[in-house]
Amino acid sequence: AQIANGGVAAAVVALGRSADTPDADAIHRSLLVGLLSNVGNWDERRREYAGARGTRFTIWPGSGLRRKTYDWVMTAELVETSRLFARTVAKVDSRWIEQVADRADLTRRVFGEPYWSTRQGAAMVHEKVLLYGMTLVADRPVTLASVGTDSARQVAREMFIRSGLVEGGWHARHGFVERNRALIEELQDVERRRREHGLLADDTALFDFYDDRIPEEVTSAAAFDAWWKEQRRTTPDLLDFTRELLLPGGGDASGFPDTWVQGDLTLGLDYVFEPGRPEDGVSVQVPVEVLGRLTPDGFDWLVPGMRAELCVATIRALPKRVRRQLVPAPDVGAQVRAQIEQEFPTPPGASCPEVPFEEAFSRVVSRLKGVEITEADWAEAAQRLPDHLAMGFAALDGRGRVIDRGRDLVSLQQRLSGRTEEAVRSVVRGALAQAMAEAQER
Repeated sequence: AQIANGGVAAAVVALGRSADTPDADAIHRSLLVGLLSNVGNWDERRREYAGARGTRFTIWPGSGLRRKTYDWVMTAELVETSRLFARTVAKVDSRWIEQVADRADLTRRVFGEPYWSTRQGAAMVHEKVLLYGMTLVADRPVTLASVGTDSARQVAREMFIRSGLVEGGWHARHGFVERNRALIEELQDVERRRREHGLLADDTALFDFYDDRIPEEVTSAAAFDAWWKEQRRTTPDLLDFTRELLLPGGGDASGFPDTWVQGDLTLGLDYVFEPGRPEDGVSVQVPVEVLGRLTPDGFDWLVPGMRAELCVATIRALPKRVRRQLVPAPDVGAQVRAQIEQEFPTPPGASCPEVPFEEAFSRVVSRLKGVEITEADWAEAAQRLPDHLAMGFAALDGRGRVIDRGRDLVSLQQRLSGRTEEAVRSVVRGALAQAMAEAQER
């Protein structure tokens, strides 16, 4: 007898239940156990069902399912007349087929390349599930760890540590993440000030740090959260970076102060390590209302941490007849710098020695090497010095935004003279208004 969906429904009704209850589906799932090789997937382009091992069939004209198409069907028999027909047909869900085929160990799974998912906080792969050549699942994302092999779990763990923790590809709300990020940013500033790439520990060192502390079974954000919830109670700083880890070779930033003092002005310093850009080097941050009060005096010294480079670069920038008497430049530069520090110390509370750098350099070179440097020599050297070895000046508006910048202070003052005067008047008006308001309150 032909048992189609209507026949199944009738059987269910005969048992005293509605055909709409889950019992009909349960019967179909039970029948699937013996009919896995008789399922088919609708091929819209060819208007027929693609079956197991390359077979193709259409539903018998007398079937109740003939008038519609379904993604997946199963059939009790396949009859070949003018073509291959399926008789005794029922609609089925591909998930049922996969479940039954999995239990029978008949499915074959093919996985794509692993990738990191920020949303899932885990390494993922796209999975393709096959049964007798039929594609049950075409492109399903699953966690790499769920693939089930030791190698997959190992790669999933490595990707979680590298992509999620080291590279910041997981938006975790754990305290150690924020503390580590803040410390990295702080020490990146040391690199900028010292103008040295590679001071910070590389990603391999950070990976090893986490790898040594996180258990083998942690392969995803969810697994990490479960472990860390308990672990942090006893060792809350277990995953906190240290300065020693991030700066294995040390990194002294004491020669790169945050401020510059001239007279009664204390101005911020900004360090940028981007060769070729206008702001490369160290720049004084000058509110436009006090720009006119600055003088060029002292800025030729830069900051203490840059003076060793300044001495060597100065030797190399001098005319050939002078610099060939001061070789090797690194050694002579170190000697000159050391002697300058002894003879021309920076007064307490100041940012630089009291004499110009050119004068101090010339006197020390004359005494150490018997070489005289003329004003013309200095003029040529000034043209050849790298840009970052000249102090930059950034004029700021009332909101702290840069409105103009340059390395020639006098030129900058001339360009902004109008804005400087207006800013001063604005400050004066504000101070007067505040004074009057305070007087009225009294």
